Amino acid sequence: PSGYTARYIDGEVSNEAQCAAIRRAHETISSGSDVVLAEGTGHVGVGSVVEVSNARAAAMMGAEVVLVANGGIGKAFDE
Repeated sequence: PSGYTARYIDGEVSNEAQCAAIRRAHETISSGSDVVLAEGTGHVGVGSVVEVSNARAAAMMGAEVVLVANGGIGKAFDE
């Protein structure tokens, strides 16, 4: 949501609260589904400012991960 990062930095949103919200959302969705497909953000570094990267969110959900990214020798993830 708009302004979320600023609210996190200002201490209005705690890391524990946002992680609990992710877990609750996953539990709610997965309780009525055989399969859950969770799409990450478009960049591996997004979320790091609020301490929840794609990898951390996937780990919190116990998700298996398929990473799809541009790559190649000499390429950075953020190109």
